[in-house]
Amino acid sequence: MAKQLLSIDQVVELTGLSQQTIYRRSRLKTFPEPEKVTSISSSQQKNKKKKHWSKTEINKWVKANAKPEPKVVKLEPKEQGKAEADDAEVLGIMTKDETVGRPAFHKRLIDYIMKWFKR
Repeated sequence: MAKQLLSIDQVVELTGLSQQTIYRRSRLKTFPEPEKVTSISSSQQKNKKKKHWSKTEINKWVKANAKPEPKVVKLEPKEQGKAEADDAEVLGIMTKDETVGRPAFHKRLIDYIMKWFKR
C-alpha cells in the first residue's frame, strides 16, 4: 500500500498551526519531519523537490498533542447570579444594585500592584 503524503496546506488544516510554526517545529524535532519528494515537470524537464508529510505521522502527532476540552461547570441560576456578581466586583464593573463607587476599587487595585512590585 502506498504511503499517503500531505502537502503543507493539508498539514496546516489538520493541525491548526501556521506554515512557519510547522517548519520551525520540524527543524527543532518537535514535529514530524517532512519527506522530500522529487517531481519532474514535463514542460521544463526540471526536478522539483517538495516537502510532504506522512499522514499517519501527522495524525499521531495531532492525537498526542490534542488539548482537552475546557471543563464547563453548570451552576444553578441562583449560584450563577452570585458568581457573576462576584466577578463583577473583582473586575470593578458597576451593576444596577451596586452602590460602591469605582475610586475605592481603583485605590485597592493600585495598592495591591504597588505591594507586588515592592517584593
